[in-house]
Amino acid sequence: MADISVENLIPEMEAYKLYLSSQEHGKNARALSNVKEDYKRGIAERAAQILNAEDWTSNEIGTGIIGERVFKAVDRNFNLVGRFQVRLFSSKIKEKNEAAEKVLFDLYHDHKEQECFEQICKLFGRKYDLVSYLYFILDSGRYLPLRSSIFDGVFTKIGIDLQTAGMCSWQNYQEYLRILKKINVSTQALIR
Repeated sequence: MADISVENLIPEMEAYKLYLSSQEHGKNARALSNVKEDYKRGIAERAAQILNAEDWTSNEIGTGIIGERVFKAVDRNFNLVGRFQVRLFSSKIKEKNEAAEKVLFDLYHDHKEQECFEQICKLFGRKYDLVSYLYFILDSGRYLPLRSSIFDGVFTKIGIDLQTAGMCSWQNYQEYLRILKKINVSTQALIR
């Protein structure tokens, strides 16, 4: 389990506040932070609307309907999921239609989150940008997107011993989420 040192966060938060201040003078740092970073929640909300998973039925598994909805929810969010991953995801949905739609149905309609993680990795590849995005659009209050190429460097910089690159698993993802939650709690007072 990775530990978080608030002392390591302070210089990074101060640098972030300076960055925000340089973007727009005189604006509240928290408000600017929300504008710069909270756009992702809107992406997740729009994706959930596209999915409309509560209306899915098990009869749709294997018809292509579920796969098409999930692909539309993933497509064009290239800052959260790389283009290559989106293309690979599309081809895997078509290639393994019934298995792909079954696991997507289990995730989005039946909310079998932990049970589906390994199946999703086997079907679509063990890449966090895609897998974490699928979970993020399921529930943006509990799950967050993850691009290992970014977060591993940030974690190293602030002294957190967690590697995510090449480590895509339910346990590793839960540790990432735990760390971000702890960072969020630790930095609430620092960004004011």
